[in-house]
Amino acid sequence: MDRELPLVKYESLTWSIGLYEECMKEQWDPVQYAKFEKERQQPFFDLMALIKPYPHMRVVDLGCGDGILTKLLHDRLQADYILGVDSSPAMLLKAQEVYLPAVEFQLADIEDLGLERQFDLVLSNAALQWVYGHVSLLGRLAKMLKPRGQLAIQMPANRDFVTHVIARELAEEPPFNESLSGISNPFQNLLSLEEYAQLLDSLGFKSPLIRLQVYLHRLESTLSVLEWVKGSLLTYYRSHLSPFLYEQFLQEYKKRLLDAIGDKSPFLFPMKRIFIWGELAN
Repeated sequence: MDRELPLVKYESLTWSIGLYEECMKEQWDPVQYAKFEKERQQPFFDLMALIKPYPHMRVVDLGCGDGILTKLLHDRLQADYILGVDSSPAMLLKAQEVYLPAVEFQLADIEDLGLERQFDLVLSNAALQWVYGHVSLLGRLAKMLKPRGQLAIQMPANRDFVTHVIARELAEEPPFNESLSGISNPFQNLLSLEEYAQLLDSLGFKSPLIRLQVYLHRLESTLSVLEWVKGSLLTYYRSHLSPFLYEQFLQEYKKRLLDAIGDKSPFLFPMKRIFIWGELAN
């Protein structure tokens, strides 16, 4: 981002005209994302269950989105302080609705974030799959932690499912490939489970936990899958295509998705997710 990255508190959340205009044109849509709120929240609860809570924790939530899950995290931990970080002005604007005096938000890209060793917990739920260079990334996150600090990460890992395969194939075809040329494919940043285990061990995390979990979501129909990815995966392609090209992309994507998995009602949507937890040694 080329703009200044402001730190904003709920009770004093203000937006410049330029930032408001950017909010209106960005691709992340809190309403679209929230269409499957219950299904998207369950992995967060499972991630929280891995955390060892203790009094007076200081926490950073990377990719906090609309702040709803940040509030749930605060309610569980009763933390002294939580910093929520997100790159979406629209999501942070939505976060005003869940005011908490112990929570601050920062508008920033996770890649550009430079924070000192000051947190008892670095948490990220369904965000780091968008960030490049996971070896160096996790090294930077470890440096944000105090001794005995915890790292808790959850990331979707459905890159081999038809929803993601079709999007990648379309991105390599005309007329979309010209706009998407040189753009990295979403989720190619993920390492193997073994690589994450070895990485956390090398960073000083004792007995790290790394697991792959499959969630089976019973959606209303096949078209519900389209609505799901419109709120997540397809925002990546939407951000790199003109409105006209994105509409073409979406229509062809819909056709190929229905051809591949059929028009079913209900539809069982399998979603794989990677869970990572570790606690630094003293």
